[in-house]
Amino acid sequence: MEMKSKTLLILYATQTGNALDVAERIAREAERRACTVVVRSTDDYDANSLPAEDTVIFVVSTTGQGDTPDSMKARLTLIIFLQISYFCS
Repeated sequence: MEMKSKTLLILYATQTGNALDVAERIAREAERRACTVVVRSTDDYDANSLPAEDTVIFVVSTTGQGDTPDSMKARLTLIIFLQISYFCS
């Protein structure tokens, strides 16, 4: 019986590129350990697909005085909602 290969999804949100750099470093390290990895910006990812993902790592760097990056603000609410919905069902 063949096992389905699981994929590690790394989602990043950044204003200056720091989170992207870290996400790519994590991806390289995971690939060295034979993991299948996908790196995406939170802008480019449909958060409704999160419950179907095997494993997700979020990399978010703050900006200014600790503010959330613009690309993460709207997504964060949806992610929290999905998490609550998943665990309450």
